[in-house]
Amino acid sequence: ANEEERRELSLQSSCSAYAYLRGGTDAISGVDDAAQWRETAARMSLLGIGGERRGELMRVIAAVLAIGNIGFTAADDGTRCVSGEGGRWLAHAASLLRVSPSQLAEKLTSRVLTAGGKGRSSMYTVALDAEACEAARDALAQSLYAAAFESLVESLNGSQEEAAAAAGRVRGCATVDNERFVGLLDIFGFENFALNSFEQLCI
Repeated sequence: ANEEERRELSLQSSCSAYAYLRGGTDAISGVDDAAQWRETAARMSLLGIGGERRGELMRVIAAVLAIGNIGFTAADDGTRCVSGEGGRWLAHAASLLRVSPSQLAEKLTSRVLTAGGKGRSSMYTVALDAEACEAARDALAQSLYAAAFESLVESLNGSQEEAAAAAGRVRGCATVDNERFVGLLDIFGFENFALNSFEQLCI
């Protein structure tokens, strides 16, 4: 992110500040992170992912990082609540996701159960223990990250289809020039593709 985005999203300068990024390295020899980001941002804009759209993606990713720093502490009744330092990260994540901190805390530290049959069911809230709170936190982060990735892929596919239509190509045609082709190599789910190409054959 550029300096303006880092200030807006309150991003920390070191990867070690985020639990989900610890264990790696902040820098790779010979790689200019700032230049790489500028190139990435330029290409995103070229593909129609700029301005507010890119800002939304950045907010979600920043929220995922903040969620990973939410910690839990024991409450008087033996259940768990958000810890003091974790509360700061919870408030930040909630702000990025545009929900209230109390709503986010409730979803991470409790679950709603339904009991009874049809017409006579009742709902009640159960407090989660530490392990369940951490699992709920990580599941939320994973879901948000997956949704952001899928949204990005949809945007890329949309821009490719628009470009193909503008050039008079037939939708779904395999003869797409290299400038507008994205190859995907994946070992899961490729059988669902409408058209399998060389990358899938390599599997």
